[in-house]
Amino acid sequence: MPLTEPELLNERYNSSRKNEGNEAYIFTNDNEPEPLCGIYTAKRLLNIAALQKENKLLKHSMKFILSQLAVHSIALKDNKKILSQF
Repeated sequence: MPLTEPELLNERYNSSRKNEGNEAYIFTNDNEPEPLCGIYTAKRLLNIAALQKENKLLKHSMKFILSQLAVHSIALKDNKKILSQF
């Protein structure tokens, strides 16, 4: 994510510190999650890895995984949206 501005990462980090108790901290872009630039608790990542190892992860999508977590999100402002050029 080379086009992500450091101030956005700082905003994400500071928000996670102010909203402790969640399991994931992400941005949303037009109401859609941006999970790649997220912060995830180690406990939940270990749980997700265990589900994968045991073939119990029902879907292999970040949207599905986020639906299983307590998520705190910040909507990106129009002038700060993360660009994808793939």
